[in-house]
Amino acid sequence: MAVTKDWELEFAGLTVGADTAFGVTSVKGLLDMPKVRTSDLTLLRRHGSFAGDDFLDARTITIEFSIFADGEYEMQERVG
Repeated sequence: MAVTKDWELEFAGLTVGADTAFGVTSVKGLLDMPKVRTSDLTLLRRHGSFAGDDFLDARTITIEFSIFADGEYEMQERVG
């Protein structure tokens, strides 16, 4: 199934979002800037440092969602 609407996502065959029994409740880490790995070197016996290359570190994105069901059997079916 193709993702076609805002706040809809698909992972491993499970579609979460609009018109599904799974709703996105929060997304963390998507808009945050990852940590910067810098290779600046301190200048010996002088003030400051030598500017080295800077790279972005890995980013972790956490998506929380709710499962909607009419009863216990339906909930177990959607979770399992």
